[in-house]
Amino acid sequence: MLDIFAINDLHGKLLDNSSQPGVDELTSFLKSARDDNPNTVLLSSGDMWQGASESNLTHGRIMTDWMNSLSFASMTLGNHEFDWGEEYISANGDAAEFPLLAINVFDRSTNERVDYCDASVVVE
Repeated sequence: MLDIFAINDLHGKLLDNSSQPGVDELTSFLKSARDDNPNTVLLSSGDMWQGASESNLTHGRIMTDWMNSLSFASMTLGNHEFDWGEEYISANGDAAEFPLLAINVFDRSTNERVDYCDASVVVE
């Protein structure tokens, strides 16, 4: 059996507040799922970094570290990953223990695919 969880649009929401939960409950759920089935794959479908102050202050690094701690298999770039510019995508990509994915992102000056993301990844 294979379980796949795709997480998206967290928008840097690490901490709970009175109107919205943070990732602590989600973390517990995902860890429990992986304990129940070691064939569990965690994917990010984008818009993970920009939004909440705790992530904005670190330009997404705190969310990248969280995804590292849960051994995400990959992260597809969403439109909000580009809000701070390519410098921070590259920095988060360097910190990530998983590939950043986007098949259709090109450098305008060279018309070549950018080097900070991959087109795909194989998960075994």
